Amino acid sequence: MLNLIVIAFHGITTEINTQIEIEDCYSELSRVVLKEDQAQICVQLISAGNSSCKKLPKGVKVSVELDNLSGFYTPTGYFSDFDYSSTTELCVSCLNQACIDNVFYESKTASVVIESYGYKAPVSIGVVVREQQDLVNCIKQSYIKVFSAKIELVAEINDYCWQILTANSYQLLNNTITIRFSGFTFQETYTLASTDIVFTVVGQSFVFSIDESNSYMIFDEYDFIELEMRIGIQQSNTINYLTTSSTKLEIDGLPPGFSQLRLRINPNSMQMAGVPSDVGILYGQMAAGQHFDAFHIKLQIQFGDDAYFFESTDLQTYQNGQTQSFSCSTDQCKTNMLYVYNNIDKITSAGTVSTIKSAGVILYMVTETVTSIYEGCYKGFHLNYNAKYIWFDLLINSASTTCQISTNQTYQLTLSSKNSTLVNITQLTQVLNSTIELINISFVMTKDILAMIQKSTSTFLFIAQNQVTIDYLTLLKVVNADIDSFYNQQLIILGVTMGASIIIATATHLIKLYVKRPVKKTQLKLKDFDEID
Repeated sequence: MLNLIVIAFHGITTEINTQIEIEDCYSELSRVVLKEDQAQICVQLISAGNSSCKKLPKGVKVSVELDNLSGFYTPTGYFSDFDYSSTTELCVSCLNQACIDNVFYESKTASVVIESYGYKAPVSIGVVVREQQDLVNCIKQSYIKVFSAKIELVAEINDYCWQILTANSYQLLNNTITIRFSGFTFQETYTLASTDIVFTVVGQSFVFSIDESNSYMIFDEYDFIELEMRIGIQQSNTINYLTTSSTKLEIDGLPPGFSQLRLRINPNSMQMAGVPSDVGILYGQMAAGQHFDAFHIKLQIQFGDDAYFFESTDLQTYQNGQTQSFSCSTDQCKTNMLYVYNNIDKITSAGTVSTIKSAGVILYMVTETVTSIYEGCYKGFHLNYNAKYIWFDLLINSASTTCQISTNQTYQLTLSSKNSTLVNITQLTQVLNSTIELINISFVMTKDILAMIQKSTSTFLFIAQNQVTIDYLTLLKVVNADIDSFYNQQLIILGVTMGASIIIATATHLIKLYVKRPVKKTQLKLKDFDEID
């Protein structure tokens, strides 16, 4: 009985070890990719749709034989999640010394077998492709270009790589383009499929276009963070991948409407005022009588290839001296703004994009170039008022290296309030000195002035000379609003002024005495004066 049991068991074992070969699981279009930089061999599988191949289990072994490794080493990998219906690529490492000695990535032919304990399926390999990194730093710059009916993703190729590419025929494949956006509380990433992209070559640039039907769904220039591109280029049996990332954004729209556009940068805010051209005046007239769903202004500040973006809630009205303010509500925005302020001398360019949409459709886009960037002479101003007087203090910006105010010259000051439009409250002429820490200016309050200040969402003080706006300050805070404080402040200023005058007069008198009297007597007199003091 024991012998019979052993014979039966042996018979079962022999049957299990006999693998059943399943043919025609994969098309001859399947290929092997030799990844030099990763020391990997990847089998890219093209299914032949043979239902019999579904017998292959989840746990399989993959063996790859290469001509350069024949007789030395067979790279092998084990997988526990294989599925004939969905698995399209299997990669194994080639880290053995034989891989290095026999340069596995220069192989020209390969054979592949997928097997389990009970089944095996040979894979017909149509081509062996070498993936390498010969073309590095080929993309000199990349950016997104926005049109009203489409967007383009552009990768500009440098001269060296372009000569290599055009020396032999090439094709683009396996392109991956990712665009990241940031909303109010989220970050969203879109990876574009090849069916969404129309590829063209323009000059020495690869251009991927997305038409109108897709562009509004995937792109919002006001939440744009970054573009990433991975472009696969195949020449003969060699594949290179060009990778790049960029924050650069270009808008193709209507011509600019400002002849001058000045940007003032502070540590925690930015203000911009311009002089409209005839085109800008026309824009203002066009917008005055129309209603739009959205009217955004975005400021782009460029540091070489890096860009920082800031949004304004103000409407672009193309009025002379009209101010657009840019401030931050998030910590990251505040950090970016402080960086821009601390590196103002490294800014390479700046500009704005104004986009007008109606029912989700872009009607107009206008790009403006900032013509001058500077730090303000003043940090801002404090406003004090009561029923009889108004006075405000200009706070000097001692850190500014680009102050536009000349000492002891006369300037025209305009106090303005802003809700939907800018309204001048009052104007006056004042001699300014940019080296004085605090400048106090006061005038008589009226009911109309008080009403404007109280109803205003923001208040500005414009400083002009010869009808040209030199600087503009934002209201930092209202310090107080009682008349006693005003009187006390004026008395202090008067007292300090009178005290300084008395000291100067006394010193002048003593100097005269010192000059007229004998030395001995003069010294005695000075001693008496010191004792009294």
